[in-house]
Amino acid sequence: MKVIKLEEAGYESALYGLSLSFKEERIPLNEWWVEEKFDQMKRLAEKQSQMDGGHNKFLESIVTWFHIKAPRGWWSEYDTYRLETKNSSSTMHTLQRYELTEDDFEKGIDPIILNRFNALLRMNTKGLEDKKRLSGEALQIIKWNLPEGFLQTRQVRLSYKTLRNMIIQRKDHRLEQWQFFLKEVLALVDHPELLPTLT
Repeated sequence: MKVIKLEEAGYESALYGLSLSFKEERIPLNEWWVEEKFDQMKRLAEKQSQMDGGHNKFLESIVTWFHIKAPRGWWSEYDTYRLETKNSSSTMHTLQRYELTEDDFEKGIDPIILNRFNALLRMNTKGLEDKKRLSGEALQIIKWNLPEGFLQTRQVRLSYKTLRNMIIQRKDHRLEQWQFFLKEVLALVDHPELLPTLT
């Protein structure tokens, strides 16, 4: 599994949004949103980030983008979480182009399963010069027999609010990939002080 942070945005805007609960409408923005107010909101954000029930909704405005390479079995659990977008590497367009090796899987794969999958792949691509042109039936046979440990890459967008939910719900999960993912995320984000710890 691999986790790379691509980008992060929205911290100052989130703090500004948090400050609006205290701003009188008649005060002009340039008089209100000054360094002193920003510092005050930083301190408040650290306290309120741990308070659910609407008190930490400003976390929805802080957004991160990650490049994640993970097994398909982990991705099926990850898809529980909402408020995100994703782009993924395509099994539809690339899976049939080459035989798979142990490196294509999380922690390797049973050689018997790998050999069976590659035999199925060869059988369904036999005689095709353009392996992009598999029949729908052949492509489905290959896709539906792909082992869950196959590594797939996605680019995802997550808010700090979603990351908070993931940490709370998955920090003790039996799949070790969750602990790895959460540890990496906390090491990569710009403001880990706004997220729960793993201990």
